[in-house]
Amino acid sequence: MNMNSRIEKDLRELREASVISEEVSHKIAEYYRSRKSGGPKKLFVIFGVLGSLLVSLGIILILAHNWDNFSRTAKTVWAFVPLVIGQAAVGFSLLRNKGRAWKEASAAFLYVSIGASISLVSQIYNIPGEMPEFLMTWIILGGLLVYLMRSYAAVLLHLVMATTYACNLGYFNEINPWWYLVLLAWVVPFYLRMLKDQPGSNSTSILNWAFPLSVTISFGAFISEATNLIMLMYVGLFGLLYNLGKLDVFDSGKLRRNGYAIIGSLGMIYVLILMTFEWAWVEFDRADYFAGDIAITVGVFALACAMLYLLARKKKLVPFNLFQYTFLIFGLIFATQFL
Repeated sequence: MNMNSRIEKDLRELREASVISEEVSHKIAEYYRSRKSGGPKKLFVIFGVLGSLLVSLGIILILAHNWDNFSRTAKTVWAFVPLVIGQAAVGFSLLRNKGRAWKEASAAFLYVSIGASISLVSQIYNIPGEMPEFLMTWIILGGLLVYLMRSYAAVLLHLVMATTYACNLGYFNEINPWWYLVLLAWVVPFYLRMLKDQPGSNSTSILNWAFPLSVTISFGAFISEATNLIMLMYVGLFGLLYNLGKLDVFDSGKLRRNGYAIIGSLGMIYVLILMTFEWAWVEFDRADYFAGDIAITVGVFALACAMLYLLARKKKLVPFNLFQYTFLIFGLIFATQFL
């Protein structure tokens, strides 16, 4: 994209007058090019991703509307059509080294198409299986797009599907979804790279909300229904999230970009309000403390304490900011029931 001719003329005059060097002139030119091209590219990416999702869902709805009129062979062919289109779009984006909008849109389209093709083939040939197995297969195949395309949309879809998997397994089947931690760890390196290279970008800000939201929603899937440790466990989790949000990489920007601190503080307030009711403190029965819940509680508090120690070393602790210490105070109060 060419710069405005007026800017080019001014830079040329400044170079000829020896006011600025060739290197400085080049840096100024690059600055104006990036500023001029930044806005439209972001819009292209956003609308490209939304458009690809709508197109993929539209294709699925068209197929569903006419599904009963197809033979089994035709159904099989149509089941792979969205997948082939998505793979072709991804291949075209990579081979031609297209822009960010192309890569994000094609990655989102292919991610949705993977799930659609798996479910259609399973329905055509009556392949048995449970929802967690289907979700896990979809997530594993779609998760490859995160690093193949370096796609922010693929990361968001991965987090959404991983959270859905954890909720389906933990809330509805009462099985601890330990594989959720592996799925979450899969995208952490990509997220850390974004925090390092683009800490103030909108894409990074969205992930600053997506990660703590996913962890908060999925956390309950690891907790036994009958445990009395649930309040303590959530206090530890919100304390960890809040102190994590006080690290420089999150706290140095605008507050609205810091999902860790906001979710941690609001969650802490909510739990403390619940603890003002009498029913939250009566009838504590040690028989209801299961080994798994105790291990999770200890692990969460250990991570929260480690984060607090890290903040202390970085001199980021605020003496009168009780949110940073609430989980410790609450834990001590909770421990008094054993005295």
